[in-house]
Amino acid sequence: LGPTPVSDREAELQRELDALEQRLQDLSTKIAAVDDESGVPLSPSGEPAPPQPAEPPVDATTAARVAEIGDTMDDVRWTMTLRGMMPPTPEHIDRSRTLLFDPNANLREQLAALRVLRTSDQLTDSDVRQMVNIFNQTTTERAQVEIIRRLDDVRTPEFLDTLMVVSSTSENARVREEAIDSLSGYLPDPDLKDWLEVVSTDDPNKRVQREASRLLREYWPT
Repeated sequence: LGPTPVSDREAELQRELDALEQRLQDLSTKIAAVDDESGVPLSPSGEPAPPQPAEPPVDATTAARVAEIGDTMDDVRWTMTLRGMMPPTPEHIDRSRTLLFDPNANLREQLAALRVLRTSDQLTDSDVRQMVNIFNQTTTERAQVEIIRRLDDVRTPEFLDTLMVVSSTSENARVREEAIDSLSGYLPDPDLKDWLEVVSTDDPNKRVQREASRLLREYWPT
């Protein structure tokens, strides 16, 4: 037998996560019941209820450990979502948007948040404007490429301004190429046609020229 297909492994991991989360939920419920317990429970007749088999006590250390494992499970699901192994939950969407606007978040976290929002089709104009701000604050060309690629085909006006500047001033050909490609979200536009014609002949990099020519053929076929 060959290796287990990736999809089967992911499904099995999902089942294991669900089972573990159910166990954690059961433990949390038990802890809450112990915390809320007061006095001797009464039967419907008002008499003391017959004694039940004693449950093992849940100490503070166990309760803390259950909470810690629960946090770990959240992190596991978040990691799986970032890797495309499971769809994002509403909580993941909220977490991503919080990271996007968090001034203390690092660039790697914000790029991860952008991936979640884009792949889940939850990206808003406000999110795009925030990514434009992040783009303008970084000089890391790899990050610039990823941001432009993730924002491909959006139509937020502020992003068009960035693409025009980048495609004409960036010294990195890969960044210029991605910027030209992402202009497709604003096409067809006669003003952009003029710019693409300039790029298709004057950009010093052949790949950038070819990308501009491709868009011209696609949106203004002769």
